[in-house]
Amino acid sequence: MKNNIKIILIIVTGLLLLVSCEQDMTYTGPALIEFSPYKTLYPNIQEYDDGYFISEMDPDVLDSLQVSLVAPHFDHDITANFAVLDSFYYVPELGKVIHELPDTLEPDEYDTYRNTAKEGVDFDFVTDRTFIIPANSSFGFIEIQATNLTNDDVELLLMLTPSDDVGVNENYKYYRLIIEG
Repeated sequence: MKNNIKIILIIVTGLLLLVSCEQDMTYTGPALIEFSPYKTLYPNIQEYDDGYFISEMDPDVLDSLQVSLVAPHFDHDITANFAVLDSFYYVPELGKVIHELPDTLEPDEYDTYRNTAKEGVDFDFVTDRTFIIPANSSFGFIEIQATNLTNDDVELLLMLTPSDDVGVNENYKYYRLIIEG
């Protein structure tokens, strides 16, 4: 009988320890957006490299870049923003991309990426510089129509920007899209 009581006490103690270790894993930080490792048309050729996403796109196609919401779902649509950059810089020492170059860096301390794509010539945005993350959803899409009529590849550099509803995850806010010629 004593052995049965000991076994029952050990089991009850173990269960109490397991239950008491349960934690609430609900995200409580600020609402952020970030580029996702997914494109609708060519999901297998997108990669995260040196602090930005990079992928390729054929001319004459409509494609979408997925943007994720890092927060609980909103009960209303969220309007989010992005910008086209002239250039951005990868700084290996920092391990990240920046879009404004400090005076303290020497040219051999960073890699420069330049936007060579021209809106209205090489591509068009379906919805200007905004996109919607629908209510009760985790994703929105930046839709791009490639129209590159040259024989040369061009690069489009994008950066997510804050809006009234959401901030931007600094680690995943840049995108380098190569539109093939």
